[in-house]
Amino acid sequence: MNKTLSILCALLILALCVSMAGCGSKGDIPADSPYIGTWKAVRATFKDEVMDVNEVLEKDFIIILNQDGSASVDYDESGKGTWSLTDSGARIKGDDLNIKLKMEDGTMTTSVLGMTFFFEKQ
Repeated sequence: MNKTLSILCALLILALCVSMAGCGSKGDIPADSPYIGTWKAVRATFKDEVMDVNEVLEKDFIIILNQDGSASVDYDESGKGTWSLTDSGARIKGDDLNIKLKMEDGTMTTSVLGMTFFFEKQ
């Protein structure tokens, strides 16, 4: 893995976490939503190359989605925001932030600047 790519990924996640400030109203999230829970990044893809997330990131990348619509992201810094269900999956929102999440076969994904992160429920 290219050292520059590792640094870029770490900076992107740091920026994502720092910018996730703010609060919102409770959403209409059913208690049985598959998105609710604590999610840990386990692998990533970049330009069709699949890699263990530990090859890309130096620390755990965790997303927590609560049934009340609150969300938090933890990497280097912790950030908070709100999340809601969409027609195509789910979305986390915070100040200057809009993270789209998708679910397939029990795995949650998000893409950041061409890199896709795959999360497993903890």
